[in-house]
Amino acid sequence: MSLPVQVDDIESYCLVALDGCTPRPTKIIGGSRLQALTLAVRFLGKRLHDFVGDGGRVLHPDEDFALESYFGSLPRQVTDDQPPDDPPIEGSDTDTE
Repeated sequence: MSLPVQVDDIESYCLVALDGCTPRPTKIIGGSRLQALTLAVRFLGKRLHDFVGDGGRVLHPDEDFALESYFGSLPRQVTDDQPPDDPPIEGSDTDTE
């Protein structure tokens, strides 16, 4: 991940890449250097969570790296054969007693 680059008063960006996960660096754009940096970190966390979710492993140095400790937990992706776990909203048509 590069240091944030300020383009002008309303745009900054960071370049991010993960060996084996991204074919080329991705430009993450934000309204400020801080926003570009935090969005870039979040982007990397999401890519690593996706990698692990697809069966990959992130090791440091020889043990599984606790992604949640650094990036927090991310919601799992919903597929057609896997409905979301969200409970019904109270007072909605799907609310049961």
